[in-house]
Amino acid sequence: MLQFTDANELRTHYRNLTKKFRGQRIVTRVEKPVVTEVYTNQPKKMLSEIPEHLVEQYRNGPVNQKRATAKSVIALVAAKHGITTADLMSVTRKKNIVEARQEAMYRIKVSTGYSVLEIARLFSKDHTTILHAISKYERKSRENV
Repeated sequence: MLQFTDANELRTHYRNLTKKFRGQRIVTRVEKPVVTEVYTNQPKKMLSEIPEHLVEQYRNGPVNQKRATAKSVIALVAAKHGITTADLMSVTRKKNIVEARQEAMYRIKVSTGYSVLEIARLFSKDHTTILHAISKYERKSRENV
């Protein structure tokens, strides 16, 4: 069993093991960045050769693909339910606020593409709470339709 008296001995031991199994570490420092072109035999298209509508689409992004922001979704859901955004983001368990919060979580997931973990951080909740809220809102909306 290995025992180390300080951190330097541990680092030295780790470096020696690394050298043994991976080989000597080589660090190269370059004064100027190296520019290499992988496909040198293919002609490059000039920007003027690309059709204007494609250039505009590239600059503006895909048509009708504007994503909502989480902040805007929260504001819309809060206004729909007649509560403030502070109420929606609070930890209260009042039924009307909880239902509005669950709807906001669902709508953020659908309209922004945020992951469950991102939504959990946004609402200061656990990811399982977000999963429950989304599934509960989906179930409720299916029953009402």
